[in-house]
Amino acid sequence: MGIEKTLSDEEKLTVIKALNNNMVLVRDSAGLERICQGKGIGFQKRSGDKIARSLVERSYIPENELDRRHFQQLFSEIPDEYWEIAEKVVDYGRERYKIKVSDRVILPLCDHMAGSVERYKKGTTLANPMLWDIKRVYADEFQIGKYALEILEERFGVKMKEDEAAFLAYHFVNAELGSLPNVSPDSMAKLIGNVLDIVQESFQVTLNDEDWNYQRFVTHLKFFAARIV
Repeated sequence: MGIEKTLSDEEKLTVIKALNNNMVLVRDSAGLERICQGKGIGFQKRSGDKIARSLVERSYIPENELDRRHFQQLFSEIPDEYWEIAEKVVDYGRERYKIKVSDRVILPLCDHMAGSVERYKKGTTLANPMLWDIKRVYADEFQIGKYALEILEERFGVKMKEDEAAFLAYHFVNAELGSLPNVSPDSMAKLIGNVLDIVQESFQVTLNDEDWNYQRFVTHLKFFAARIV
């Protein structure tokens, strides 16, 4: 799904369907369907109603019919609070760690967080077999995942294990590797982890994962692994 925030300030959008109080499916003046987000934008809106551009905070453009149905379903099922949290987490990643991802990552992040909270409330937890590799190879993304867990604990009173932070980190890694559709975070992390192990064994050193030079080295390895895979 594409993201488009640029709309004419004077443009009026025609409501096709209200997905929830803050989400509506609309048609713009060019006939293009958009899923628009904004505080109270869908409240008591019906098909054919008009919405002012000034109410739109974000505009999502489905790429095809399947994409549209999928996102409509998720938008209508996931509580609004998760959208707010996801946007806060993405903004944190961009500002604190300079992560370069599009707004497209917000949707899977929302879906995952909502599912995680529900699982933990039922007493179901999942172990992440790649936790160690994710922590050392995708350290920034992992920290963003931990930040998300802090917000979720504060909002919902659910304390999650670090394994969940690693799962959330996958979404950012996948977004960063968007141009490589056949590359999985697991395969990348495993390859980079193996290289790090070889370096440490060969030179009889223990690399400090908090050192800036280590982070720079890992960044180079990510590009190397991307080319190899």
